[in-house]
Amino acid sequence: MDLVQVYMHNDYTHGEIEESYEVNSGDADTPFVPRGGTVMEVGLAARDTVVKLDNSIFWLGNAGERGGLTVWRASGYTPTRVSTHALEKQWEAAGDVSLSHGFSFRLEGHDFYVLTVTNAGTFVFDASTGFWCEWGVRDLSDFDATGFTDSFNKKIVGDSTNGKLHSLSVDTYTDEGDLVLRGGVSPPLATASNYRARHNFVRIDLETGVGLTSGQGSDPIIQIRWSDEDGRKFGNWHDMSMGKIGETKRRAFIRRLGIARSRIYEIRMSDPVQTAILGAYVDMTEGTS
Repeated sequence: MDLVQVYMHNDYTHGEIEESYEVNSGDADTPFVPRGGTVMEVGLAARDTVVKLDNSIFWLGNAGERGGLTVWRASGYTPTRVSTHALEKQWEAAGDVSLSHGFSFRLEGHDFYVLTVTNAGTFVFDASTGFWCEWGVRDLSDFDATGFTDSFNKKIVGDSTNGKLHSLSVDTYTDEGDLVLRGGVSPPLATASNYRARHNFVRIDLETGVGLTSGQGSDPIIQIRWSDEDGRKFGNWHDMSMGKIGETKRRAFIRRLGIARSRIYEIRMSDPVQTAILGAYVDMTEGTS
């Protein structure tokens, strides 16, 4: 098998990567020579976003002279788009992203690509599931981690703001002592006929009975709110109990949610307890108009 070396040319104007793969020539003086006929019509938007992950390479790039911002994955000689239209719209509105950076790590069988886009936030792609999420600290500012190493039986990242080292752990529920806000938003929910529907109840399936013995988290809650029709204005937050310690039969449940033609639900939680959400169920009764 030929030894292959990948080059990402840092051209922020057009970004087109030509002859992007080089192969072993067998010559000690010029060990790598371009492989002909291999052209990627995409470029590199930020040098420090190039990351090895899942036997491939990921990077934040553009579409050559066509512009735009996309996260690409190298599938052989073919760049494959892995970001979503919603994320790309957010990144393109951020302005100059040339100082964006990324790293990768593996945790509990999942491979993660962590991308911090300048003026936009920190976005994480799970290569094992194909899903994206956003990371942030308590005030929703950027997640400050940069660089990664798996050492001393810990997954260590650096802090880009103060130079400290931190350990990533699924068993720690605060960010250097600060609360961590977790949440999610549903897609618009409507009936097949788009008639108005009565929302009878919402059930969040998650691990319950995870409360602490005292203090915040002794009676942990998950909050829910919703937006009707356009998704631009949400109502008040409503509390659902996650169960005190040992209350494993508790269900996160809320009834009598009114009528809507289309609705978006949002959930959030910040108590320092284990949060394992398995899914959600919405019970609706379709109307006649």
